[in-house]
Amino acid sequence: MKRSPNWIDYHIHPNYSLDAEGEIFEYCALARKLGYREIGFTPHLELDPERKEKDDKINLKGKIVSMRSDWLSDYFAEIERARRIYPDLKIRAGIEVGYEKSIGKEITQMINSYPFDYTLGAIHCLRHIAITSREEAKRIKEELTTTEEFLMEYFSLLREALFSSLFDVLAHIDGYKKYCWEIYGISLLKEGNRFLESFLREMSGTEVGMEINLSGFRHQLKEPYPSLALIKKAKDFGVKAFILGSDCHRLSDFGLFRERGREIVHSLRIRLKRFNRRRRI
Repeated sequence: MKRSPNWIDYHIHPNYSLDAEGEIFEYCALARKLGYREIGFTPHLELDPERKEKDDKINLKGKIVSMRSDWLSDYFAEIERARRIYPDLKIRAGIEVGYEKSIGKEITQMINSYPFDYTLGAIHCLRHIAITSREEAKRIKEELTTTEEFLMEYFSLLREALFSSLFDVLAHIDGYKKYCWEIYGISLLKEGNRFLESFLREMSGTEVGMEINLSGFRHQLKEPYPSLALIKKAKDFGVKAFILGSDCHRLSDFGLFRERGREIVHSLRIRLKRFNRRRRI
């Protein structure tokens, strides 16, 4: 199949992550079949010590091990094998890191110990509660009772991630929409846009890129993270780099909304960036 110049997916979760299905080689075979020219894998890295019992788990060849173990050596070995088997497909080694205030040094040590092509930073938790989990998100209003409190804390943490020098790209910057709008109501979306505009202006003054995350099309609001209007503002404000990601956790979701992604990129005249060894290319 002819490869599309904009069929690039930089947010794929292989089955190292416990919430994911599908091996690296299976995704590579499917990517070739669908006409992708480049893909990037991003297993989860969650190091919050307060959530160790819940999150500190990786599937290593059917055995559950700690995220602090040497599983990344196996991951990079698999990436290298896939590159040999699929030489006509660009395969990038990334990681998606759940950012928390207290773990910057540990994140730095881990990502500097391996030859990552790029790092994604994401906010998955507030007050050690997973706001990207339907069940856990229900508890967040016990900690942050108003929309304003929630957004202030979320964007404070997101700004820390932005200026941490840890990440090449920030993923699903308004991922709180997934479940939290049902908790706080429509005001979360309206007020959130105000916070997002301010954040994007700050982001435009950095070298950190923004992900256009297509997984939102699979969720209730049926729009990307962030919305099309905010993607346009990001471009207009001068955000330096954009990547496209499906955020798929299973093979059946890979490539599902690739046409939507291509339409967004074409309509806004966005040139997607690629990464190699932490450098934009």
